[in-house]
Amino acid sequence: MNEDVQPAVTPVRRSLIRPDLRFGCELSPLILLFSVAFIFVVLLQTWQTFAIGILLLVGGIPALRATARRDPYFSRVWIRALLKYPQKEYPAHPDIDGKVLDLPIEVRSA
Repeated sequence: MNEDVQPAVTPVRRSLIRPDLRFGCELSPLILLFSVAFIFVVLLQTWQTFAIGILLLVGGIPALRATARRDPYFSRVWIRALLKYPQKEYPAHPDIDGKVLDLPIEVRSA
């Protein structure tokens, strides 16, 4: 075996792993927020719904930005997490008997 041969190195481009964010928010929840605000402001056409639509935008964009700052892939993951591992509660400590709850193999490897 030739020891002078170097292993192939594949660079990981930053543009391929960076999350796709608009206004600092994920795209799909942002489109949903703008759609709901559009319905309130343009289609319903009263002063009350105009105020509700503007308040949705003013309060919703910072909330979506905070969510994306914490987990940029939250909207893609939360449904899968609820459907794959449905539990009523996740205990923080072992049982009273001292038995440790065994997790599925998929959870351990992640």
